[in-house]
Amino acid sequence: MVAIITVKYDQNGHLTWFRDENDGGQAFAVASALAGSLVVTGTRNVSSTVTAYYTVKYDSAGNSIWGRDEYGAPVARPGVVPH
Repeated sequence: MVAIITVKYDQNGHLTWFRDENDGGQAFAVASALAGSLVVTGTRNVSSTVTAYYTVKYDSAGNSIWGRDEYGAPVARPGVVPH
């Protein structure tokens, strides 16, 4: 299974926090803010045939502030035949 894994390190390379969105997703981009928060975006499997665009924001301690699923144009998935 594919998962969105987000890891944050401090300036010395020590692990600060680790989050595993084990939902069959794939991250495409990460953005950081001066306050230490992170925004991660990608796709995740909502069901065996439906994939949604997914964005989640973490605070500086790694707590999820919010997450959103967006259903837009179909995302091509190898081996899945659209209905």
